Amino acid sequence: MASYGCLHAWATLLGNPKAAGILAGILAEEKAANEGLTKLAVSKSNKDALGVAIPAVKSEASKGAPERKTPKVTGKEPLVAAGVR
Repeated sequence: MASYGCLHAWATLLGNPKAAGILAGILAEEKAANEGLTKLAVSKSNKDALGVAIPAVKSEASKGAPERKTPKVTGKEPLVAAGVR
């Protein structure tokens, strides 16, 4: 997003309204995507990553299946980058 904002400012300063308009549209799309992803992360993903219990919803297909346990996070777990331990 920072790159699009910078390019938009440059296009405006250089007097290229067509490029500035295109970049403004792209920047607006990126901002909307960022807001949506942030809402998703705050509502569920971060809780899963932190091990916060989220009530399970049992469907007809999952009746009798073992309940998924969310592991407790202690903060002492090794960091994993690109699947390498």
